[in-house]
Amino acid sequence: MVAATSFGFWVGLTDAGTPRHPRLSYETTLWQPRMVHAFPWLRGVRRKQLHHRLDEVRRFRNRLAHHEPIVRAPLERIRDDVLEIAGFVHPEAERFIRGASRIDDVLARRSHVLENGNAMI
Repeated sequence: MVAATSFGFWVGLTDAGTPRHPRLSYETTLWQPRMVHAFPWLRGVRRKQLHHRLDEVRRFRNRLAHHEPIVRAPLERIRDDVLEIAGFVHPEAERFIRGASRIDDVLARRSHVLENGNAMI
């Protein structure tokens, strides 16, 4: 069942829900008693801040999935957010993604293309 849920579903769990509602406030019914434990290395980042960053990553991922242009997207910031969010779960997750990622090479090639006008394949 967990594997069948979407990334958007998980991002939604970090949202506020219906504030001040006794059962529909995600802050008090989901986040504080349970969800915060999924991010043991959160280091003082609030749920609202985490949700905003997760939602930015989700929206970027959706743009990619719909083949929308990302030439003006803040790729470095999104990369940093993905790495930091993974680190909130576990520092080893951040290290694994950092080691497996090729984004820095891609960003370097993008800079070369923009500066020199010739593409490298």
